[in-house]
Amino acid sequence: MPDILITPSSGTIRFSQNISDNAANIALSGSSIILSSTSGNININALSGVLINEIPVSTSGHIHTSSNITDFNSSVSGLLSTITNSGDNRVLTSTGSSLGINAESNLTFDGTLLNTIGSGNFTSDISASRFISSQSTADEGGEIVLARPSTNTAISGSVTIDVFQNKLRLFETTSSTRGYHLDLTEGANSAGTPLINKSLAFYTASDGQPPASNFATLDTRNSIMVLDFDAANTEYTVFAGVVPRNANLASGLKVIINWTATSATTGNCVWQAEFMDMDHDLDNITWGTATTATATTNATSGISNVTTITLLSSALDGLVAGEFFLLRIARLGGNGSDTMLGDAELISVSVEAV
Repeated sequence: MPDILITPSSGTIRFSQNISDNAANIALSGSSIILSSTSGNININALSGVLINEIPVSTSGHIHTSSNITDFNSSVSGLLSTITNSGDNRVLTSTGSSLGINAESNLTFDGTLLNTIGSGNFTSDISASRFISSQSTADEGGEIVLARPSTNTAISGSVTIDVFQNKLRLFETTSSTRGYHLDLTEGANSAGTPLINKSLAFYTASDGQPPASNFATLDTRNSIMVLDFDAANTEYTVFAGVVPRNANLASGLKVIINWTATSATTGNCVWQAEFMDMDHDLDNITWGTATTATATTNATSGISNVTTITLLSSALDGLVAGEFFLLRIARLGGNGSDTMLGDAELISVSVEAV
């Protein structure tokens, strides 16, 4: 048991621990009772109330029980309010009063998914960085409405993105409803299918324009029009076209030649493609860098072959979107690498962005 020392001259009652220098004192001083130790003091004063280390602590109007206090420090000014409508994962909002807290039953967050519950449900999946709208009314599905820019725009009203039957729609939310739609059921069976068609031009044999000399000759095979290219000489044909204004030529172009052999069932055929930007003088035609590709003919002469020639952007003679161009196709017959006997019959040519 600790010793009790009473010192009448100072009005102090002292409690000291056995074999310890750490001591606590209770002192009577005027209208105060002071509990002091080496680590601090508590002053209970009839006029000033309770002071801890000389700092007043208000106790007016407070009723504290173990059920509603877990941590008491100098920042606590009152009891926490009761949460109305509490439930797991519900987001807390203010009711408008100083202590009013409400748990929203139609707005929940579990650390990953932020959900609204009601007729226009949506989910924001933070972990996957995606927004999910589950609204569905008859022919219409989810909808996103974007605000119209405040300046420098000719858009009327807001802009809506929605799903209507099979269509993904993008339109003005006004009476004019200018916009576009994409019928998803017309797409390929792959989410990776490009939306923009990269095909820029398509030609058949009849579209070929013969140069002044060494030109391929027009012929037919089983009533299909073809252009015959000789095996012993280099022969040409020329196609004309305009690059679409929304085309992207930054990675170059692909020229795809569909052809057959007149009679050969073995051997290689060497094809060449070159472009000319028609901002040049038509009386002084100069071609861009020629690019070649070698292909082996099919073992059945009537089965068509597909040869792709890829031209870098630097080989396009400065061609850009919206410009008129010429495309010259040649078979390099008799150059040593072309070993296929007999004519090569060109059926069609297509031009695509890389």
